[in-house]
Amino acid sequence: MAIVLGPNRYGKAENRIVRIYRDSPRHEIHDISVSTALRGDFAAAHLAGDQSQVLPTDTQKQTAYSFAKEKGLLSIESYGLDLAGHFVDHIKPVQTARIEIEEFAWQRVVIDGAEHDHTWVRRGQEVRTAAITVDGTGQGQ
Repeated sequence: MAIVLGPNRYGKAENRIVRIYRDSPRHEIHDISVSTALRGDFAAAHLAGDQSQVLPTDTQKQTAYSFAKEKGLLSIESYGLDLAGHFVDHIKPVQTARIEIEEFAWQRVVIDGAEHDHTWVRRGQEVRTAAITVDGTGQGQ
């Protein structure tokens, strides 16, 4: 009986990204955890040891950091969609990208009765989540 390699998926989990917007006197904070999972034909990596088509997980992490700086984190849904689209459109042989995001809430510290412009504390245990999957390229997505 022959061994058959099943679908391939790999990624980088729980990358913590904190972006502080300092473009005004009142700073804003966005705190997220990003997990990436890429699917495609990575059989050569398993069968022949050819890693040339495998995007390293640290590169996935650095891409998530870069997109947070370039695209922003004002909406975790649009951030996740942009990131997933990048992996599918620009990294071969990636056919599907799934991005899972958790956003943590922060509130401003009150000092002498007024909210401080750039000091925060975590607000409760609530976590806002988004899961984005982009499959295919171009008009076929």
